[in-house]
Amino acid sequence: MITRKTTTPMLRTIVFGVLIGALALVIGPSAIAQSVSSAGVVGGPGYNSVDIDVGLVVLTKHQPREASLGQQYEVMLEVKVVEKVADITVTDAVPKGASFVRSEPQGKRDGKNLTWRFKNLDRGDSRVIKIYLRPERQGDLSSCATVTVIPQCCVTTFVGKAEVDIAKSGPTQVKLDENIDYAVTVTNTGSAIARDVVVIDTIPNGLTHASGKRPLTFDVGTLEPQ
Repeated sequence: MITRKTTTPMLRTIVFGVLIGALALVIGPSAIAQSVSSAGVVGGPGYNSVDIDVGLVVLTKHQPREASLGQQYEVMLEVKVVEKVADITVTDAVPKGASFVRSEPQGKRDGKNLTWRFKNLDRGDSRVIKIYLRPERQGDLSSCATVTVIPQCCVTTFVGKAEVDIAKSGPTQVKLDENIDYAVTVTNTGSAIARDVVVIDTIPNGLTHASGKRPLTFDVGTLEPQ
């Protein structure tokens, strides 16, 4: 039987332990539950396994039900990310009666305490920690792990720049008193929206516009990037 509890604070710390022969699951600072393990839940036949789902991550611990005196055995921690997180800290302790051999990946070691830290993990990411221990006495060896999770909420803002180009075309020659058509093309070649675009065209000397205005003003408004 596996006892589970889900917590939802912004900073979540889950402690759980695996005992060769029996399991002790501790959730949070005060809630304690006892359960007898079932071998091979995730770690295969002959393993005690327990997992805890804190909403943002699922932490699973596997430890063999039995080990031989003087022969190293493997403890495995699996971290599966359910939602994007900024930081995950996993700790475990070398049980009394055992000596530390090595870990993969190598974590920070402070006496009997081991710590691993993973940053900026996305949904679906996972990490596996393997700890190799050597038993130095007979009897039960219990091992407890903790996980601390810092959630992450990310928002993206695109930064661009509008680049407005203007081109004017018309005939090279005209007859006196003949109407002239000019084409003015305005284009946004940048990466951001150009807003409140105004085109001002000054009529040259010798020419008049039907409106009698000089210069001419055109309100283009908003131009999307091309």
